[in-house]
Amino acid sequence: MSNGVAVSESTSLQVSRMIKARRQRVFESWTNPELLHLWFAPGTMSVTTATTDPRVGGAYRIEMKSAEVTNIITGVYTEIVPNELLSFTWGWQNYPVPESRVTVLFKDVDGGTEVILSHERLSTEELRNKHEHGWVGCLHNLARLYDPAEGTSEYNGCQ
Repeated sequence: MSNGVAVSESTSLQVSRMIKARRQRVFESWTNPELLHLWFAPGTMSVTTATTDPRVGGAYRIEMKSAEVTNIITGVYTEIVPNELLSFTWGWQNYPVPESRVTVLFKDVDGGTEVILSHERLSTEELRNKHEHGWVGCLHNLARLYDPAEGTSEYNGCQ
């Protein structure tokens, strides 16, 4: 139990998206703060600051802002295989929820890179659903970064 909330090891999600870019470039989009500014926020949010230290044990911090709210995500990289895998802890600086874990796989596919994201140890189904909505929006923005023809998302609020 953390912050008074029981953590269920089984509450997790997985989303994937094909990105029309080379695997090395897509991986860099997750580790380079200048690139994170361009896509790592769903809906009407935007990244206002991002710092990364992409090495095992290195920390990251991403601040996302909308007209209504500022969210700050922090964590530590736990596993890195360049251009193949990125795993890190995920914590909300401004919300009292237990830390969770994100793993991103990068796979070569015809026409680009498949990004497979797993988010584990989410404390509630509601939190899982909110994160799924956010990750779908972020991956849509990442796809649009490399292919503006991706257009609008089929998910409300994830453009």
